[in-house]
Amino acid sequence: MKDAWRRLCARFDALGKRERVIVFFGAVAAVALLGYQAFIDPHLARHALAAKRLAQIAQSQQELRAKLAAGQAQSGQPDARVRADLETAARRLAQLDAQFGTLHATLVPPGRMAALVESLLKSEGGLQLVSMTTLPPSPVEAGGNAAGEGSAAAGTGEAALYKHGLEITVRGSYAELLAYLDRLERLPQKMYWGSATLVAEEHPVSRLQLTVYTLSLGKSWLVI
Repeated sequence: MKDAWRRLCARFDALGKRERVIVFFGAVAAVALLGYQAFIDPHLARHALAAKRLAQIAQSQQELRAKLAAGQAQSGQPDARVRADLETAARRLAQLDAQFGTLHATLVPPGRMAALVESLLKSEGGLQLVSMTTLPPSPVEAGGNAAGEGSAAAGTGEAALYKHGLEITVRGSYAELLAYLDRLERLPQKMYWGSATLVAEEHPVSRLQLTVYTLSLGKSWLVI
């Protein structure tokens, strides 16, 4: 190991001044990237699980409402077993409505996402907004992937939940970009992170492409 290290040091010493600077900053960028992945990956996983949980609740709500509507549409007086089944479904739906309302209230409404992203960027003076693009709404289902792509819930013809996303590209120093992500995470009303890619440019500037999204029962979206 010592011999290998000495050979590596000798090769570094043999480089010209410019080459040494390039190698040094390349090594710094590699370490920064590892730190960035260690920071971002847990957030992406946690957000994906939270989105999937909300989609499961919304799908269950939709299925229970369809069941209750079908029972109420039946002609004649239902027997005791059917009545008991419908009453159980109604109680379960009430529980899910309360649970969904509590979780959904923690998310930013779709129409406020762009303004909130821009206001945070302005407060981080060293960051430059390169682009911000509205993504088309996409249906979410509990059986889709954790980030939320999916088709309409089976048998209803409509999605129980929709994903509304923004693709943001910003430039700044590594520390400024991490501080911005930290502030996004600590917002009282949350935006989920769908993907995040960091690319080192000319030192000390890096470029971050981040996809954030919120979830809504409606499909409407305000286009930037």
